[in-house]
Amino acid sequence: ESAKQWFAKIKESFKPDLHAYAGILFACAQAGLSRDVEDLFTELQTAGLEPSTNTYGAVIRGFRKGGRVDEAARWYGNLKESGVRGEAATSSLEVIEAAIYAGVLEDVPLLLQRMQADGIKMDEAGCRALLEAYGSSFYLEEAILWLEKLEAKGGKLMPSSYNFVLMAVTDPSEAQLW
Repeated sequence: ESAKQWFAKIKESFKPDLHAYAGILFACAQAGLSRDVEDLFTELQTAGLEPSTNTYGAVIRGFRKGGRVDEAARWYGNLKESGVRGEAATSSLEVIEAAIYAGVLEDVPLLLQRMQADGIKMDEAGCRALLEAYGSSFYLEEAILWLEKLEAKGGKLMPSSYNFVLMAVTDPSEAQLW
């Protein structure tokens, strides 16, 4: 409830932009407040703002983080149906992350192919983003794969890189995989 109260105070001071809406949508989704997410999404459209891949992504990540994979998958479906496009590289990566957070892994290879067909190369930042998405969504083998891809691209392996892999470990015996 406090996030909604803070958002109301923000709206008293200035007109919220998409980033402000993304923040409150994430907080409400993480708390499992499906009705509030629906209302806020309608509100942002009524305010003349167009949802972006980032806005949908915030909702999907929030529901995933709150353990509501069913809602994350539903919102991923909404994103796909919306046809929302953003800046090519950012938008493509956000849609791929959304698929991971929604647990729709079968879409990831096709989305990566589309990204490549559009001439967008997976850089170090992209590898880190997918490593984080897989790790925080408890997909250990995929997290390890993206850690290895990051390393192969010459990316600096930081403690957080390994933390994302460790986040994916749900069974102590899995830690022996690497």
